[in-house]
Amino acid sequence: MDAVPVPVTEEARNMEKYMESLPTQIREMVEKLRSVTKACMPGAYEFLYHDAINYKLPESPGTWICYVSPQRNYVRLGFYFGNHLDDPMNLLEGTGKRMRHV
Repeated sequence: MDAVPVPVTEEARNMEKYMESLPTQIREMVEKLRSVTKACMPGAYEFLYHDAINYKLPESPGTWICYVSPQRNYVRLGFYFGNHLDDPMNLLEGTGKRMRHV
């Protein structure tokens, strides 16, 4: 029996174009963070917003969890409610009311 092809969505095409636009070293870091994020949150919805890859869970439509934001020389992994995370090694940066990043 032949496999049924899965239709490629516009969102997936946009993500693919976005990833291709990144420099090789940055793209590799982003791909690694995407795989870790997807492994930790298998049901998360991945989408592009403000030149970052964002994640939210389908059951909480208004709550974004984290983002992967490529910069010129590094990649930022951010948490929308990072101020609530335990951080015994003080790895999280940020001074805002709720967002933190590494």
